Amino acid sequence: TTPSTSTHIRAIRAVLPDIDPAYLLHCLSHYRHNHVQRVVEKILLNNAHYPTVSAAPPRSSVHLRNDRLLLLNLAFPHVDVDALRRKIADNPHLPLDTIAESIIAADASLPKRPEPGRLDPWERFRSSSYIHAAKQQLSLEFPDLAGPQINAIMAESNYDYFKSREKLPSVQPAWWHRLKNYVGMSHRKPVQFSLSNMPSTGCPDLDIQIGSIVRLHAVERDREFALKLNRREYDRFKSNIECECCYGDFPWEEMTCCTQGHLFCQDCLVRFVKEGLFVQGNLRGAERIHCLSSAAACDAFISPVLVDLALPSDIKKTFYDCYAQSCLDKSGLPLVRCQFCGYAEIQQTLQITLRDIAIKLPGFLLPVALALTVPALTICLLFIAALFAASQLLRLAAMSASPSHLWHSLHRRLVDTFTKVARDKRGSVFSCQNESCKRKTCFTCEREWLPLHKCFEEENQKLRLYIEKAMADAIKRTCPNCNISFVKLDGCNKLVCPCGYAMCYICRKDIRIEGYRHFCQHFRALRGVKCSEGCGKCDLYQVEDEAKILQDARDRAIAEYTSLNAHPAFQTRSMQVRAGPPVNDIFDGDSLINSLELALYKIIDIIMT
Repeated sequence: TTPSTSTHIRAIRAVLPDIDPAYLLHCLSHYRHNHVQRVVEKILLNNAHYPTVSAAPPRSSVHLRNDRLLLLNLAFPHVDVDALRRKIADNPHLPLDTIAESIIAADASLPKRPEPGRLDPWERFRSSSYIHAAKQQLSLEFPDLAGPQINAIMAESNYDYFKSREKLPSVQPAWWHRLKNYVGMSHRKPVQFSLSNMPSTGCPDLDIQIGSIVRLHAVERDREFALKLNRREYDRFKSNIECECCYGDFPWEEMTCCTQGHLFCQDCLVRFVKEGLFVQGNLRGAERIHCLSSAAACDAFISPVLVDLALPSDIKKTFYDCYAQSCLDKSGLPLVRCQFCGYAEIQQTLQITLRDIAIKLPGFLLPVALALTVPALTICLLFIAALFAASQLLRLAAMSASPSHLWHSLHRRLVDTFTKVARDKRGSVFSCQNESCKRKTCFTCEREWLPLHKCFEEENQKLRLYIEKAMADAIKRTCPNCNISFVKLDGCNKLVCPCGYAMCYICRKDIRIEGYRHFCQHFRALRGVKCSEGCGKCDLYQVEDEAKILQDARDRAIAEYTSLNAHPAFQTRSMQVRAGPPVNDIFDGDSLINSLELALYKIIDIIMT
């Protein structure tokens, strides 16, 4: 800005201290004289509305990009984090909704991550100061590696210091570094840090990360040293205790026991539990771990407190999860389970309650009980139920069904309607409350619920292609000589292929010799009517009912495909798949029953609200 412009800005900001500088420059550029007065007048004429800036310090671009990454991670938990980062980095000035639309458009081609929703700290954006300090630090810790090698590993690890530090030890040094070491030239020693020697790298985030790593290594070294010192002292005073399982000698701190006092080492307990969980399976669902002593037959068990102290966290979690699953299976409760972990909830539905009411109440009391609660809706419900029952009875009576079969069929339809109401009120998504899982499952297809979820999307796509192929095969003809497929649009039923092969479109017979003699030669007053002589030959101008052929082919394809897929929900939904050209609707004898069932569903839904 020019000196005069800076003066104008200071004068206006003295009156409006929170005005946006970019907006202020834009306003000043429209005037040549009396800048301050005219800008202030414009703002006052606009009811004192103008763009403002927050009093808080502006967030850095790294923080803004990480905020965008968090939002996109919530919206697209199944998309790989690296793909989300690239979308943000390649479009830094685009609005977030535009980036989200591009992700939706390319969702099928974007890579997916194995654990949806998980975003580790190392996967976030890093500032340039952090990246520079991390490169300097890694070059000090790995002096034998060339700069491009370190840069490549850091790029693979999203420039995270800790992830890069884990990968760099497996990288082979460059040949000139090995040559210098071989001839004895000057060689830098790797820098080793400790709690007492932790110089600043110039980046606070990196200093915190290095400090946490150093502390973890220090704790692990102290633990190993304490164990060695303890064993040395026990060996010195010959105070080791013999394990009654493997007969080895161990310090008291590495022993455990059963409730009868038999002692055995923690290593034997860990091996025994691993074998029982992952190999033999005899401990899956077990409530207790029995004594391991081989000296005497002991029916005692190991205290849960000692089990918690001896077992590693992952094995302990597996043991208790198996026990919890066994208890749930034995409970006999109607459960809804997470498909990805052992979490389960008791299924709360209206089906049991309404079924109990319908079965336990006498027939003459049920209308009375409903009339006392919602009289107007109950009258509608009873009217719809009566029509529904009458149509069902008439339909089954025409089939000469027994009275018991009539009642069971009617009862099943009513219970199915109640179940649909309960399912719709429950919702379509089951949210796992396990802190280590937190994934969502679709109730219908029992698969993970992700953004843009479609039940049986892959199966429906395969079924659609299968139906289209079956419908195309049903109406097309294929030349046996050259394998060209074709469909007749109009004309007679004698078809001649470009290769010279002639066939009948009706019976697909080779008519190169017969020609038109293959078709009926009798006179017909109207095209398409049957031959009055009953000769049995094909009609030269017969037109097939293509709509019925396509419908039959579609039904056969659905039956064949769904017979290979045992999921009942998919078998029900497969009838709704649209494929091929539109065909004429064929009358369904159950249309009246379906309409009444839909009305019954709506009435029950209103009553249960």
